[in-house]
Amino acid sequence: MLTLATEGYLVLDKLAAAKVPVIVHPTMQRPSTPETFNGHLGNAALLADRKLPLAICTAFEGYVPKTRVLRYEAAMAAVNGLGFDRALRSITLDAAKILGIDEQYGSLEIGKVADLVLYDGDPFEHSTHVTHTILGGRVIYDRADYLKLPFDRRALPLTSGGDYGCCMGAW
Repeated sequence: MLTLATEGYLVLDKLAAAKVPVIVHPTMQRPSTPETFNGHLGNAALLADRKLPLAICTAFEGYVPKTRVLRYEAAMAAVNGLGFDRALRSITLDAAKILGIDEQYGSLEIGKVADLVLYDGDPFEHSTHVTHTILGGRVIYDRADYLKLPFDRRALPLTSGGDYGCCMGAW
């Protein structure tokens, strides 16, 4: 397995010959270290075009600092040649296959673990909201219920030291 393959597109033939699974560095990562200087927005698409097992990952960027959001990374790969279906698979079933957990995770099938995130629109659109999060078949987040809470119970209190809002701790 090759992880953080920022410049994977530069060695496509070698990777394709090895049939090595590739976990792609975040598409939107700005060049900040030598291994990111030749980053290419179409990297994931070029690797997937070679039929390589592919997943997209997130990462932490120390210069900002912030963590990349997986669905936005997949969206950027989608519009840069990967397309909607392959982008969705890269963060669901194909990722599960690379991790060897696809018997239980990664797709909607009878007998698999019911972990789902439901949206009110295209999951790759910035304005789309998560409406429900389901883990093991149990709803753990319902946006309608969450929005009924007083605002101070919803916001992540940075100074209170206890109450972390929706799903970051028990109340």
